[in-house]
Amino acid sequence: MTEKSWQLAQALSHMDQCNRDLRSVMQRFEKTTTRLARRVDGGALVVEAVRDVTGSIRLQELSEAEKAFEVARHRARVAIFALAIEQGTN
Repeated sequence: MTEKSWQLAQALSHMDQCNRDLRSVMQRFEKTTTRLARRVDGGALVVEAVRDVTGSIRLQELSEAEKAFEVARHRARVAIFALAIEQGTN
């Protein structure tokens, strides 16, 4: 395995982990927004509803997970191109 192949394998593995992390955060976000919608539909004041449901997810956590995935995706893309160039692709 060449260095570029190894780098691609590592980049893809890291991207997969970031994808799993993002998916986990997104699932919690979905549950939180569903609970928020139910509370508001039930007549709760939005300020109270947000306060009641936001403990399970922070928007900063969602932003960080999205950013980590995008950075990992970019690195994997760069590694793909680097390997393609090494293998003689035009």
